[in-house]
Amino acid sequence: MNTIFNHGIRILILLLASISSPGFSQLGYYEGYIITNQNDSVFGKIDISEKKHIIEYCILKKDGENIKYYPDNFQRFGYLQGACYVTNVLRDTIVQVLVEGKLSLYKLQTTLYIQKEKEKVTKLDNYTEKVIRNGQVYYVESVKWKGLLTYVTSDCIPGPDVIDKLHLLENELTDFVVNYNKCSKSEYTLYKSK
Repeated sequence: MNTIFNHGIRILILLLASISSPGFSQLGYYEGYIITNQNDSVFGKIDISEKKHIIEYCILKKDGENIKYYPDNFQRFGYLQGACYVTNVLRDTIVQVLVEGKLSLYKLQTTLYIQKEKEKVTKLDNYTEKVIRNGQVYYVESVKWKGLLTYVTSDCIPGPDVIDKLHLLENELTDFVVNYNKCSKSEYTLYKSK
């Protein structure tokens, strides 16, 4: 009985070691596409390789061959009826597209970025600032990102309190960006995550 227990522990340790290895960070192959730098669409099964939740490259499996695509080799890749990723938002980096339209929303790890039309991509920061008032030290949450959203969406104001009530959360900002695109009567695409 004791040897069966020890054998089970060894198997569990080996299993845990294999899961935590760097090569295990792939999701698996799913039907998808890659758009190359030459604007060619290539369909096949797609997988990714990531390190610390940052996608290093994607892999296209087609006709029994696996081809690695690094950020400088393609414009975008995605899964059919699923998530989409692009390489032209942040230099040498693959980022997820949450909403694409007149106002677009992107995500890298847990950080969100917005871009209006062809303007500069802006990171939405959430951090705490140290403020000293009357000799007392206070820590206040920065809401500069709300001012940025107010400025960027001033051509189609969503309502006086909408931005004030927002939190820097993916689902809330996704809804906000979708509603802005609807308000401005611009075409947009909402990508669903796998």
